[in-house]
Amino acid sequence: MKKTEDAILDFKKAIELEPRDSYAYCLLGHEYVFLEDLHQAKSNYMKALEIDRQQFNAYWGLGNIFLQIDDYLNALTYFYNALTINPYSPLIYSYLGIAYLNLNSNKKALENFEKAESFKDDSFMNTYYKSVAYYKMGDFKKGAINLEELLLTVKNEPKLYVLLGKIYVELGKLNDAHFCFTKAIHLDPRNSQGKIRELLELINSSTEADKKKENEVKNSLDEKVKKPKNK
Repeated sequence: MKKTEDAILDFKKAIELEPRDSYAYCLLGHEYVFLEDLHQAKSNYMKALEIDRQQFNAYWGLGNIFLQIDDYLNALTYFYNALTINPYSPLIYSYLGIAYLNLNSNKKALENFEKAESFKDDSFMNTYYKSVAYYKMGDFKKGAINLEELLLTVKNEPKLYVLLGKIYVELGKLNDAHFCFTKAIHLDPRNSQGKIRELLELINSSTEADKKKENEVKNSLDEKVKKPKNK
């Protein structure tokens, strides 16, 4: 927090020295986003655009603010404005994908995540949300493959294990799902959502029900074997 407050003071001093520095306003906006002061952040991004209508970072920053407040259509508008300035930004394609995901335009979201990848963007964020798109589209096998590859390099992100666990449930791999949910809780015991524990209980109950059913079938077969045939 102290570093953020110091950065805000530094950027304000920079603006005093150069009031037409649109990038300084963007940097100031980023710091306010970090502090979750979205009103001040938006004000600084808008000021940056007053100075320079081609300020890419301001459009991206405003899109991100609208994304955070669930105003996805406005988020798309600002992300597309940023894209007209820099059509080769994998970051913007990733954020477009996230906005489309929240609008349940899953196919369109996937197209944007793949576009980001075409610029050699193998970032954690893009790969994770691409897997979310696969999950929402019901393409569980591709989602699993995507996440399994990501976990080779990113091993300590709880939400990866949560998503992969949910996918494994859909694929009927309950033991693998159980491992993923347990791992997620282990990585983040304080902030683990109650839903993870509910999923674990659901898997446990399903597993116990399956075992009970298996035992009933086994006992039934044993009785048939032991019972003498009627002549």
